[in-house]
Amino acid sequence: MAGSALDVFTDFYNRTGPAILTGPDKFMIESVQHSYLLSRFMKGAGLGWLFQGGNVIRDELMFDEQNTAEFILPNDSLTYTQPQVLSTWTANWRFLADHASYTDQDITLNVAPGMRSEARYMQYKNIKRKIDARVLTSTINKIENQYFVEPISANMEASGGTEPYSIPAFINEYTNGLFDNSGGAGTTVWATVEGISPVTEPRWKNHYVPYTSTTTGAGADNILAAFDSAYLRVQYRVPKMLQEYHENFVHNSKFIATSHHGLIIYKRLLRDSQDQFVTVSRQDPEYNNPQYAGIDLEYVGALDNAILYPNEAQTGLTKESAATNDVGENQGPRYYWISGQHLGPIWHEEEYLKKKATMRHPNQPFTTVVPYSSYYNNICRSRQRLALVGPGGSQNLYNYTPPVI
Repeated sequence: MAGSALDVFTDFYNRTGPAILTGPDKFMIESVQHSYLLSRFMKGAGLGWLFQGGNVIRDELMFDEQNTAEFILPNDSLTYTQPQVLSTWTANWRFLADHASYTDQDITLNVAPGMRSEARYMQYKNIKRKIDARVLTSTINKIENQYFVEPISANMEASGGTEPYSIPAFINEYTNGLFDNSGGAGTTVWATVEGISPVTEPRWKNHYVPYTSTTTGAGADNILAAFDSAYLRVQYRVPKMLQEYHENFVHNSKFIATSHHGLIIYKRLLRDSQDQFVTVSRQDPEYNNPQYAGIDLEYVGALDNAILYPNEAQTGLTKESAATNDVGENQGPRYYWISGQHLGPIWHEEEYLKKKATMRHPNQPFTTVVPYSSYYNNICRSRQRLALVGPGGSQNLYNYTPPVI
């Protein structure tokens, strides 16, 4: 196998060139994204279930208690049963591999003759920081980019698939909760999600709340009114006498993911409904980190052009700026109501961004490779605690073209 000319090692030349502006421990990474949902998920999840073992990921839930209580008269005969009420969802581990690499020349030519051992160590460490930063950015971006890809059952639901679940597999605007179940809207048909059919178990699907206006006014069925409904639908409050059987509710695990257009419209609604400038100086029109009921709205760049929504002819999928939902012809942004307590990544406790032993290929003896391994999947523990707010009706609600950012 032919080797590569030294002049193609651009990273090597950059690292061995003249002095640069910033210090060796800080440098600009322009491949970062506008925001990272992974941070929100890690914040909202409890450590008790964030890291797991076993050959698959599974959990139990109860959709129906099959009520056995009854009102009786004294000495009435009773009939006793033992209802079987538990259902089990299952998700397979998905395996993510990445790697870092460096050449002997990277190391040797970055160390000057006569350099003291302490200085030599710091130079090695500086090189390593840049190599580590690249591979970790690569891994995290790969995980992040998976959150809003089109859900393909053969890739995500099937045991022989390779991709983690994307969020629209759990939160979508189909009335039966199965992404693309109409058959003509995309390329795949889902029958189950984590092994459970929402047709059989109606509580195994998210809520969908439509809006028909992006303006303010009395009686307007706008995004704010839809949020009112979505907020009530995802609330499940447990009586005190049952709290020992339920996990604690974590309000700050919730957030609302939307596109650039979705966030702009929401801010416009806030300005139209309240004082224009709410700061002390009354000069700042920005609504920094807008919320609804204390729930943050999170801008997700992937949603700007995500191909997730049925087109008007129901013959394929398109993005929100030229999409229709399954009951109308609207174009407009979607708002994904997410609870990090009930949806998010699960990591294998033995394989979480794990660095493996270095290796060298016999045909490239001057290059060292460091493999990285992660076992994980994005799972959902309760779909009825999730919601999607999207356009409904027949008019175009995508009446603003955002700049490319």
